[in-house]
Amino acid sequence: MKTIYKLLFLFLFTSVLYAQDFSVVLTPYFKDAMRDIFFVNDQTGWMCGNAGYIYKTTNGGDSWTQQNSGVTKDIQKLYFLNENFGYVGTVQGSVLKTTNGGD
Repeated sequence: MKTIYKLLFLFLFTSVLYAQDFSVVLTPYFKDAMRDIFFVNDQTGWMCGNAGYIYKTTNGGDSWTQQNSGVTKDIQKLYFLNENFGYVGTVQGSVLKTTNGGD
């Protein structure tokens, strides 16, 4: 009888441990892996990734618009001071600057 309780306990304990798996579905589908995200407020933010992809949201992430970075290098980081002025850095060491929010 003790063996049954031990097995039951082991089954319940391990099933709780592995119940943490989840997946996130991003809408829209992004063309490549994203590496960084930065919001200047609760509505406006940018996301950057491989192959020069940059996306901007103005509605808290409900929808994203692709922006033209002008490069095909992988973008590693981005940082914005406000809705217009910001920088992005590529994996290869280039730094890009915008003064109009990436438009």
